[in-house]
Amino acid sequence: MRTFIGLLASLFTAFANAAADDLYRVSSNEMGISQFDFTVTEVERKPKASVLEIPGFHDRSAPASRWMMCAYTDLAVKRGFSYWASVYPKLGNNQVILVFPSSERSDDPVFETMNVAEDDRHISAVAVFARFCGIKVNPSAKKPNK
Repeated sequence: MRTFIGLLASLFTAFANAAADDLYRVSSNEMGISQFDFTVTEVERKPKASVLEIPGFHDRSAPASRWMMCAYTDLAVKRGFSYWASVYPKLGNNQVILVFPSSERSDDPVFETMNVAEDDRHISAVAVFARFCGIKVNPSAKKPNK
């Protein structure tokens, strides 16, 4: 029997064929996950951020939250970033802002340009979550930060 994380690893790898310039979209249902049904859709792409629409975001379970963090990591890998920080929406809003700082420092300039509050600056290293999610990261690949 495959573990949940093992399943995520193979599924994100299988869905990794989208072009880097396309807006990101991933669906747990289309990945064959039956524990929950969420879709993460990038609705706006900025140089150092993405706006993600996640219907039902506030009703997510713990496994769905872990899957979403793997989706954030997958998107960061596809865009060539080493760090991400998610800014969760207020109740009634399903748009998560994914910010891509250049470092793990909470004073990274990207937070000022994105007007992200100090309390929302929880930075995650792509390498850590990629390992957790089983997402392959090619450290020698030279990807542009789009």
